[in-house]
Amino acid sequence: MFWKRRERLNFPTETLEGEEYYVVKPDDVSQLDDVRVRFEGTIAEKPVVEFYAAGWPWSISARLIEEDHGHRTILKVSGVPVYFKGPAYLRMGERVTVWGEVKDGVVEARRIEGEDVIYTV
Repeated sequence: MFWKRRERLNFPTETLEGEEYYVVKPDDVSQLDDVRVRFEGTIAEKPVVEFYAAGWPWSISARLIEEDHGHRTILKVSGVPVYFKGPAYLRMGERVTVWGEVKDGVVEARRIEGEDVIYTV
């Protein structure tokens, strides 16, 4: 039917806040799409914190949808591009655990666990 159940992948799973995440290696992330994953790795480059806006500041849509702008952190964890919606102050070379969803080869992180701090959306 329309709501076909998604087949399970051959990876172990962990649960975070009621959502199920597959525990994968950074090399396996590029082969997955539309899947929640958890993986560990090292930050390869300096993280970039940028401000983004979804529309013109004077447009009605920008005033109605306030959560569609803010800060985003872009980083590479063991070669995997990761976007985190919010500022995350991490160092190059730091070991992190990323919880997020893979979309088009990029992990949209919901939680990043660093050596000293945990960031969540």
